[in-house]
Amino acid sequence: MIKFRKKIANREGFSFIEGIVAAFIVTVGMVAIIQLMAATLLSSYNSRNQIVATFLAQEGVEIFRNIRDNSWAQGVPTFNNPNFPAAMANCRVDMLSTNITDCV
Repeated sequence: MIKFRKKIANREGFSFIEGIVAAFIVTVGMVAIIQLMAATLLSSYNSRNQIVATFLAQEGVEIFRNIRDNSWAQGVPTFNNPNFPAAMANCRVDMLSTNITDCV
């Protein structure tokens, strides 16, 4: 019976320090995973915005080409067309019309 009690007393287990170290490692791992998820989400939002901006720019170029092609079809030279501004300016183009408006 005495030998049995010694075996129970000598049984090794986790010490308090080992538990603290294990909790720290798990916490660091969870923080790293959460930061990785946040960075991935931000990157996907930025990618989506870049794709939308690319498509909007392409649509604007197509509208200007349409205006230019319609002018050529009507026999009006491109650079003498009153629809195009004489200098570089910030202008707005409506998708449903053939006029360039609000040039600044």
